[in-house]
Amino acid sequence: YPLGFDCDNPSQWTEMSTHPDPAIGGAFSYWSGPGYDECYQLINEQFANVYYKNNYASGAALQNLYMTYGGTNWGNLHTHTIYSSYDYGSAMREDRTLTPKLDELKLQASFIHASPDYLLVGRVGNGTVGQGTAYSTSSDIYTTHLNSPSTNANFYVVRQVTNTKTSNTDFTLNVNTTSGGQITIPKSGILTLAGRESKIIVTNYPFGSSKLQYSTAEIMTWATFDRIDTLIAYALAGQNLEIAVENPTSSPVHVLGSRSINATADGNIVTITGSPLNITVVEFANTRIIVADKKTASAFWAPRLAVGGTGHDHYDLGPDVSSVLVKGPYLLRSAAAQGPTLQLTGDLNGTTTIDVFASKAYTEVTWNGQPVKVSRSDIGSLRGSLQLPANLHSVHLPILQKLEWKCANSLPELSSKYDDSTWVVANKTSTLRPQQPSAGKDSGYGVVISPAMLAVYSSRFRGEHFLSRSGQGSSHSQQGVDLLSPTFNFTSDQLVPGDNVLTVIHDSTGMNEDYNIDDEFKTPRGIRGYKLLSEDGIDFTEWRLAGNIGGENAPDSVRGPYNEGGWWYERVGAHLPGYDASHWMTCTPYQGITAPGVQVYRTTFDLDLPRGADIPLAFDLELDSVNPHRVLIYVNGWQFGR
Repeated sequence: YPLGFDCDNPSQWTEMSTHPDPAIGGAFSYWSGPGYDECYQLINEQFANVYYKNNYASGAALQNLYMTYGGTNWGNLHTHTIYSSYDYGSAMREDRTLTPKLDELKLQASFIHASPDYLLVGRVGNGTVGQGTAYSTSSDIYTTHLNSPSTNANFYVVRQVTNTKTSNTDFTLNVNTTSGGQITIPKSGILTLAGRESKIIVTNYPFGSSKLQYSTAEIMTWATFDRIDTLIAYALAGQNLEIAVENPTSSPVHVLGSRSINATADGNIVTITGSPLNITVVEFANTRIIVADKKTASAFWAPRLAVGGTGHDHYDLGPDVSSVLVKGPYLLRSAAAQGPTLQLTGDLNGTTTIDVFASKAYTEVTWNGQPVKVSRSDIGSLRGSLQLPANLHSVHLPILQKLEWKCANSLPELSSKYDDSTWVVANKTSTLRPQQPSAGKDSGYGVVISPAMLAVYSSRFRGEHFLSRSGQGSSHSQQGVDLLSPTFNFTSDQLVPGDNVLTVIHDSTGMNEDYNIDDEFKTPRGIRGYKLLSEDGIDFTEWRLAGNIGGENAPDSVRGPYNEGGWWYERVGAHLPGYDASHWMTCTPYQGITAPGVQVYRTTFDLDLPRGADIPLAFDLELDSVNPHRVLIYVNGWQFGR
């Protein structure tokens, strides 16, 4: 975890090493922490661009990202340091929306899959001016040179020497080529690295039967259609690029699309130059180079093609497997071919123009089973327009603040008339756990089985006044703190002669992980010790405990025992569909309560989303530092978040 989890300071990066770093895909936020937008900013697409390519420079052949999708800790599954959201600032956010970081991952993964030579590389050298091998005259550039002995393909991974520099760096690079020997590129102009950017520059790069002599633009992927080798190259908008492609037959060159890119032929080499904007296609002989700015290139998908059916059973990493290049859709899930028809499935987030590069044998396109009107475009693609289904325009989400809400007090245990005689008597003084209770009650009563659920304790002692509804206070731990020793004082006006009842609500917020494999996850929860301070030395006469309904044999076999805890509203089923709350008061969580307590709110609404539509939905809660409180959200009986 090279940057750790410091989401409070998302712009601060540590310096890099020449060794591979764990491929962290994001970072977690904590209770009352900065939030996952800041975690995303810490481990964003720039981080993926620089750190993951540094792993490739180290020769990493397999990279596992933690996490690409974090999602949600449903029910009470989370550890105590975080809340139920495990968005993690991942490439796919908790609500499943895609981010620019996923675009970066797609560009990198497509390149690695299309470059089998990378799996054979050895490191030739690395360094900067005054340290190791300097491939550039700029002391701000660090270069690692990898070479494949199979084809003599070269991969030059370039990055800034320091992560503290966030401005552009201009430089040239000394590289090896087969046809031109050792040369300095670009031959005209300069290479540019933006702040916190890394690039993989290739020379002697084969694709199909064609070959790049060198390219200062990065490569996304390539495929061969009708014996035409088609390669996608890209650079940031505003940066200059230079690509030299072998042209053994000295064939004429054709430039289509955006005129921000030029191409000239000189003997057996075609040189492509300019600053990319949208798409330019350069064609000659059996070679097609698609040049795009990085944002446009990230809109391409390169799915493997299932021929003769409507899907495929595997994903072949080889670049020579049948595929198509599709630009435009928000998400392309699969591609298949049936006769002259390309069958595409995927998702849209708006009206989208698609460009399809494939064999000319395909003249028709369907999208999610519906025909798409396509025609040949000015860049040689099959082009069409994809529209959002008309029924999506009528979708309306409920405004929670305008709904009718019902509420009830969820601490009836404070009433003097409350009957706890059916609760479990907590009288164990020992446990099989490694950590023994210091004085009192173990949690092994068969009722508190969820790692993060709430338990309610009641206890009795003799005194002068009854403990009324006035709360004695609360105490909560900070991250990393296991045990607390709070002290609560009883005043004379709170006690009555005879039995007095003390009610304790305990919310552990989750179990420990076992990060160091030392049984930390067995750390107990609950009241691990107590002492009643009094002049006559009296003690509590009895402890009782209420947890989830059914304990280890909870009746809800669908949602499972981790879904609910020991709150009153959970024990009576008020969080479940069908519960009759008509006798509850009318009130709203947007007003809340003004005194210490626990309030349960309930509402219903109709959600009418069209079939076939995958619409991400999420609750967005603002952190309230003025009136801190805890929230548990249930949707149709499922603990959705806390």
